[in-house]
Amino acid sequence: MSWKPFQDRFVFKVSISIKPSYTKREVLSVIARLYDPLGFLGPMLTRAKVLLQRLWQQRLDWDDVLPNPIADEWKEFVTTMKCIEKVKIIRFILTDIETWLRIVLHGFAVASEAAYGAVVYLQCFYQNNSAKVTILASKSRVAPIRVISIPRLELCACVLLAQLVQKIRSSEISNIVLHTDSTIALAWLNTPANHLKTFIANRVSIVQRLTENCCWTHVPSHLNPADLVSRGLRPRDLPELKLWWNGPLFLERGELSSGP
Repeated sequence: MSWKPFQDRFVFKVSISIKPSYTKREVLSVIARLYDPLGFLGPMLTRAKVLLQRLWQQRLDWDDVLPNPIADEWKEFVTTMKCIEKVKIIRFILTDIETWLRIVLHGFAVASEAAYGAVVYLQCFYQNNSAKVTILASKSRVAPIRVISIPRLELCACVLLAQLVQKIRSSEISNIVLHTDSTIALAWLNTPANHLKTFIANRVSIVQRLTENCCWTHVPSHLNPADLVSRGLRPRDLPELKLWWNGPLFLERGELSSGP
């Protein structure tokens, strides 16, 4: 990621040579070279990290050539990475500062069998009753090889979201709304931590402490942009994906949640 000062935008530059075959070492090298500190390319990187985890599970040495079908998946990933050069992200998001009334921070968390993640947006309300929504940051983790139930992974995603919001919240933000599509995780978060089993209680206590003044709400899975970062995307699918860059439509309509 780099900054274009005259345009005041963040952009991405890809310079990766296309080869007939790749090794595990080269896969890790490509992933490490994708500098994305704010997680704008989160869905794409999740796909790459999940693929790398599969290589570890197959116990390949560093210089072993990738076996099929992983080799085909990786070739397709690498050959389409140039697509992310279309991505241009405005650095200064609070434009027309004299006309906005308030700002709301929205966070989304979700998990899949492969990974869990969180993404945060800024919803800015203007005097003409319009709302503008901008992505701020995302974070993801590959699910452990040891099998963990989806509700527990959803709770881990809530912890990740709470930690991400804690890092970027500001006194200028009048309201913070956090969303998850897991009704089980929501029920745990509304339960005193000392009433829960150890694994769940430890994570619930973290979320409750970090999001004490935040509002947790349910969002349908198809409206949850964090679902993209938990499942992963091909590079070519990311640049034009409105759900990822601007969040669900109800935010642009000026609503705080997907409910009635």
